[in-house]
Amino acid sequence: MKDKDFEQKFTLRPLPIRKDTDLGSDEPSTDVSVPRTVRLFVDVSPELAEKFVDEAYWERRTRKENLLYIVENYYKDRIIKPRPEEAKNRKSPGRKIKR
Repeated sequence: MKDKDFEQKFTLRPLPIRKDTDLGSDEPSTDVSVPRTVRLFVDVSPELAEKFVDEAYWERRTRKENLLYIVENYYKDRIIKPRPEEAKNRKSPGRKIKR
């Protein structure tokens, strides 16, 4: 029901329709610039963890950047003997199932 006192002083236009290219494609991204990574977990003492976080703070690095920096510098000039093939191909033990 229209109000008699109401005057429309503008025109309504529909919003523009986005093209599919603006939204991205449904295909998975194959960005080769991101290196493949492996997640490692280690338990450390609270004192060592505190030193690690302090160093990251003062060096203005994230914890991830700090850990990568430390590990890369540790292995930089070292010669590491590779594992035997049978050890590389061994199935990961995973979690033990309680029976």
